[in-house]
Amino acid sequence: MTPAEPTAPAGRADDLDAYAGGLEAECALLADILHLASAQHAACRGDDVGAMTAATREREAVAARLEVLEARLVPVRAAIASISGDADRDSRFLRISARHREAAALVGRVLTQDRATLALLDEQAARRRDVLHQLEAGEATLAAYRRAIPTGTPNAGLLNRLG
Repeated sequence: MTPAEPTAPAGRADDLDAYAGGLEAECALLADILHLASAQHAACRGDDVGAMTAATREREAVAARLEVLEARLVPVRAAIASISGDADRDSRFLRISARHREAAALVGRVLTQDRATLALLDEQAARRRDVLHQLEAGEATLAAYRRAIPTGTPNAGLLNRLG
């Protein structure tokens, strides 16, 4: 801290430090989620259901840890919100603000990746519906041919008797 920075009372300083540490952990978890979102997209692109399932399960576990962390930060966030207007000159508060922007950017990147994955899944589902429709049309055509072609061929029986 420089001499011109206000000093927060000990409890608030502890809150700032605790919240800064919590945001650090939150950003690490969000980075993990972003990595897993990329893995989900790659698995989707490669049509690898097993890899998609594994990445999804791991992502759910990381998201659960993030949720627990967020719940722990709620009271600390409330305590920090009560800090006076001079707090924005405190270097810790400025670092917290920077971490908030970093966390928001990570969330934005995850959402962008998820939108791309959902679009890819929609494309794949549409292709599968088209293939299914083509198969159903082929089955209908084969069924019509089966009805049009007689099942017994008397000519073969004639050859067997004469041959």
